[in-house]
Amino acid sequence: MSNRFLRLIRVKQWIKNFFVFAPIIFSQKFMEITSVKLAFLAFLAFCCSSAIIYVINDLVDIEKDKHHPSKSKIRPLASGEISLKEAYFAIFLLSAALAAFLIYLSNNRVVILILSYIGLNIAYSSLLKMQPVIELFVVAFGFLLRVYAGAFAIDVPVSPWMTMTVLSIALYLVTIKRRQEQLLHSAQIRGVLKEYSEQILSHYIHISATSALTFYSVFVTTVKSPMIFTVPVAFWIVFRYWFTVEQQKKGESPEELILGDPQLITALLLWVLMSIAFLLPEFVI
Repeated sequence: MSNRFLRLIRVKQWIKNFFVFAPIIFSQKFMEITSVKLAFLAFLAFCCSSAIIYVINDLVDIEKDKHHPSKSKIRPLASGEISLKEAYFAIFLLSAALAAFLIYLSNNRVVILILSYIGLNIAYSSLLKMQPVIELFVVAFGFLLRVYAGAFAIDVPVSPWMTMTVLSIALYLVTIKRRQEQLLHSAQIRGVLKEYSEQILSHYIHISATSALTFYSVFVTTVKSPMIFTVPVAFWIVFRYWFTVEQQKKGESPEELILGDPQLITALLLWVLMSIAFLLPEFVI
């Protein structure tokens, strides 16, 4: 697949879809082949649905993007690298792939969540993105839908503590993104930014970061006591992310920040390895 199409469907942003795998890790079903297969299908379904939304958004915003200083160069539709006909064909292919994954999953609850995700994003793009505060929670809710889809796919419940942890993490990421957009571009790229002050966004960041670490600390102890040793790594991840945002003026694109920071990648990989090791049935302290 050519680079222009990869940029059209924004493959780098698929990193968000890894939230689908949270339930299989914390339910300790990651050693079951069937569960892994089902979780992976749910992941692929979310990749297709998010890609469809990205293409639709670019089609809707094509004229505006053509006059944007950076988007006119990096967005394949706005720059003319991809024609309207090719974009519609991409939506058709992605929709066909999504349907195939959902049919293979054969899980009505996952289908409902995927359709809810698509509907929520269409509502966001057409109306909700201009509603201050609400727009933050709409984006954060998308992360929750990923987690619940992963849980429904393998038929496990989602802990209330996991729900609050994921919601807090998502709000942390989106409020940092909004603050950096505001600092670097003001309201030029996102109209709703004029409704926020830098101070209130900073308060939101502090609240969500504190909440995420608190809820996570409680959550992991309810799963398995050795998981408490992953809490310092969680602090490391939050601190490093915040450091990179503040000192290197990043944060507009969480996926690029994460993929471009070796220390953050190391911390995330360490967290994954520690979590899997501690959650193995044989692991006892």
